[in-house]
Amino acid sequence: MTAESPRATKENKSGTSLEGDNWVLTPELGSINAAETVFEEKLKTIGWTEEEIDWLQLGFHEALVNAVAHGNLGVKKKEDSEKGLNELMKEALENDPKKINTRVVVSLKIDENK
Repeated sequence: MTAESPRATKENKSGTSLEGDNWVLTPELGSINAAETVFEEKLKTIGWTEEEIDWLQLGFHEALVNAVAHGNLGVKKKEDSEKGLNELMKEALENDPKKINTRVVVSLKIDENK
């Protein structure tokens, strides 16, 4: 996974593209959730077990959150904070509106070879 500025790609209205082996995510929690759903569907389609999918999704989720929230937006979760990740991401975008133009590019190949 790499974080980079926007580039020409086939994107939906939000700027997220989840087609093929190269996905583009916007700095929003909805983008992460959509990527996780497509990831799970792809794994199910090629026959990965529920247990395998659960473990892979956990790591995938953490990688996406690290790239989008912490990498692109600079979100730092404080131990004593009661704010959720979504709220912290929104605050980061409000504090620096230019960050809405950042993207995370995810390159992955999913196949039945484990």
